[in-house]
Amino acid sequence: MASFWGWLLAAALMLVGGLMFLGQKQTLVDSLRQSNPNVTESELQQAANISLGVVVVIAVIIAALYAFFAFKLRAGRNWARIVLAVIAVLMLLDLFSQGHSGTVLSDIGGIVAIISGVLSYLPQSSGYIAAVKQSRNR
Repeated sequence: MASFWGWLLAAALMLVGGLMFLGQKQTLVDSLRQSNPNVTESELQQAANISLGVVVVIAVIIAALYAFFAFKLRAGRNWARIVLAVIAVLMLLDLFSQGHSGTVLSDIGGIVAIISGVLSYLPQSSGYIAAVKQSRNR
């Protein structure tokens, strides 16, 4: 259950992080303006809006997938545990990569995901998944 709740927390942090990115529009416009001085203001605003929309949509999709896999994990599906373990490993690699540019919130979400991934492989979790599998086979 701790792993399940941890993955839901990671999903919530992912969603909040994506929504918080909406507050960074002016910073994004300024950055685009510096790298592309010949672009008009309306083009800069449009590019920023599209970028923000893409980030929010991706955050919503990722959060929904985290929640989906977490509920499948709670239902005792071993394949969901494997998928979440792969996600946890990817989060770990991202945290220690040289080009890591995550925010504090995304880093906390990544740490929660890694811990949740580890928790899903503890003996109690493995026993739970085995018991659910055995009950389905009856």
